[in-house]
Amino acid sequence: MHINSKRLQNQDTVNQIIPICFALDAGYIMPTAVAVHSILSHCRPENRIHFHFLVPSDFPKDQDAALRCFENNPSVFRSDIIRVKETMFQGKTHIAHITYPTFFRLVMDEYVHYSRCLYLDGDILVFRDLLELFEFPVGNCLIAGVKAPYSQLKKKNRDSHRRLLGLDSFSLYVNAGVLLFNLEGIRNCSMQKEFIRLLPKNYPIQDQDILNSACYPRIRILPPKYNVLSEFHDYPLRLLKKIYTPGAIHEARNSPVIYHFASAFKPWKFYGGRYEQEWQTEYNQFWHEKLQKRNETAMRIEICLELIKKKCLDFKLLKS
Repeated sequence: MHINSKRLQNQDTVNQIIPICFALDAGYIMPTAVAVHSILSHCRPENRIHFHFLVPSDFPKDQDAALRCFENNPSVFRSDIIRVKETMFQGKTHIAHITYPTFFRLVMDEYVHYSRCLYLDGDILVFRDLLELFEFPVGNCLIAGVKAPYSQLKKKNRDSHRRLLGLDSFSLYVNAGVLLFNLEGIRNCSMQKEFIRLLPKNYPIQDQDILNSACYPRIRILPPKYNVLSEFHDYPLRLLKKIYTPGAIHEARNSPVIYHFASAFKPWKFYGGRYEQEWQTEYNQFWHEKLQKRNETAMRIEICLELIKKKCLDFKLLKS
């Protein structure tokens, strides 16, 4: 059964359910938990989130609790931990800091029973309620996302990359870390078969290339505030104006809805990056809330180990 724009009647209020999907392995539990905490910190009282966590079949059962720790939050409608048959995806990654669960978004229509769903990478920080993004009109498009500045503006190998993907233009090429999926449209077109057909191509940007190739031209472009990448701050305005208006760029830089730590320099590994302090604050609030509920020595030790790990990584960075 697939659910269309489901609303939950609760006494005198009508609550909008927003389905959100993450894909992760055991090594990404902590950043995903911080991302979830940031979503709930900014969720309006009338909204409810239905979380879907797509994990490998060997995801440790004793780690499920870490993803279910938010279930008592009034903004959580439900949390589903879904073990995916991952055999076809193993060995397909060739980007060093990305693991194969990234491909799970390609089969999301099989496991998420809504007509549309937000897919979010775990390396994000949310600053505002996500209902506006979830309700963004997509028409007959299959996915909606933010243009990928690097891919659209790079000079080296851009044309060969475009031809490899079979695209007429890069103008609709989007970053796959924040996507609004039209799951009903994807099911109606049997797009999952096309996604899987493209797997052996071993495209340079992996599942992101697959989605852009298979869904082209049925891709809706979102304002950049919904997936602010470092390029929106680092690239000069004269370049960014080729893909977005100055107003949209200003909004992304100054009032982001989602910031995406897409590079290898993650805020839980290195100090000093953009929005690292905001991420650290969210991380501290998350652990403080857990400690209030479970004031155990073991939990305090785990926090200390996380901080030690981070400082060790910083030391390695300084020495390199």
